[in-house]
Amino acid sequence: EKTRSTGNDNMELFFRYSPQEARIDHEMEVFNLGQADRIITNKGSYYYYQTRDMKEKKTLGQGTANCIIKMKKDREIFDQIRKELGEARYAEFRRAW
Repeated sequence: EKTRSTGNDNMELFFRYSPQEARIDHEMEVFNLGQADRIITNKGSYYYYQTRDMKEKKTLGQGTANCIIKMKKDREIFDQIRKELGEARYAEFRRAW
């Protein structure tokens, strides 16, 4: 986990770096933001993706690690969640580093 300060004194950004893949783990970041925005919810150890309009609810998997693996393999789900987070928020998220 790495930390980067922004120009705003009240804000710090944390991001996860995957040394095995030598890259920032964007899937984990989108997963965490999805949970913060309640796009991704859980019941027990199962995680679900639900659109903001509440029309669609999909099972992501059991356990965080399995959900991240699924998002890495199925880019359509990753892209849907990222889109739900909002292009503006994701662009800000990408600019942070």
